[in-house]
Amino acid sequence: LVAFVGLGVRDSELYKIAAVHVDLDASRVYVVGKKTSRADRHVPLRPELHDMMRERMTASPTSPLFPKWLNVRRDLAAGCKMAGILPVSPNDLRRTFASWLAEAGVPDITTAQLLGHASSAMVRRVYARIGDDARRRAMASLPPLPTPALRSESPPVTTKNAERPAAVKKPRRGSSRGRR
Repeated sequence: LVAFVGLGVRDSELYKIAAVHVDLDASRVYVVGKKTSRADRHVPLRPELHDMMRERMTASPTSPLFPKWLNVRRDLAAGCKMAGILPVSPNDLRRTFASWLAEAGVPDITTAQLLGHASSAMVRRVYARIGDDARRRAMASLPPLPTPALRSESPPVTTKNAERPAAVKKPRRGSSRGRR
């Protein structure tokens, strides 16, 4: 789970990562892209991923660092049910990666490159979803708005245009309503 969210990889890309793809000195991993040759990319490692990769490289120096998770969707759904949250897929974890980058103010093109996309269009359209906390922080970052000064000679409030109760419709003449 940490690798899915921390690298922003597709599940098929995660299962291809081997020790030869990890450069601990540069603190990055080479991801072999799935869809096009442009999807191949280097992803910097966060400190917690750096340590995890070192441990996995020691345990599996010649095989993939992440064995194929055969029932990933079923297992994630079961884990989410136990946690009392809506089910997620590996691609939802990829979207989480992109959303966190968007909320941190990372440019769309940078997020696109980290995800292995050629342009930022897909990031804007699909991946980068902004949460409520990020929207609140964005609004809080705006400069204060001027407060309008109250004028003492303001005109009195009139009820000329005030809302009136809806009129009760009377039956039309000749209508069969009420004739019985």
